[in-house]
Amino acid sequence: MSTKEKGHPPQTALSRKRAEKIAKYKQGIPEIYHALYEKAVSGKSNVAVVKARCLDCCCWQRTEVSLCPAVECPAWAKRPYQKAPESEKPLNNGGVGAKKAKSSPESCPEPYLLSESTISGVI
Repeated sequence: MSTKEKGHPPQTALSRKRAEKIAKYKQGIPEIYHALYEKAVSGKSNVAVVKARCLDCCCWQRTEVSLCPAVECPAWAKRPYQKAPESEKPLNNGGVGAKKAKSSPESCPEPYLLSESTISGVI
């Protein structure tokens, strides 16, 4: 079955532009999360979308997702990593346990905010 038969439009300049933006954005993501991000942006998994969005919001820091204070966020109740492994639970000094993501807040990419101009560029 072709993509046209499935209701998907053929690849256009817009979808090529989106692919370029995705590739560029992925460069700022820790490599361990590349496959998850690709699955999320492909639209194949709603679970991957929520997981990637939460990680993106928390600068790709798994522990920060589990400790997320943004209770007003629509994804908060379904966020991943709600039960952090012992090695990632906060220490008394506020630090993180043995396992850390390979990025720091300084290296975190700018969050992808949906503005009217952004949406019109994707849709």
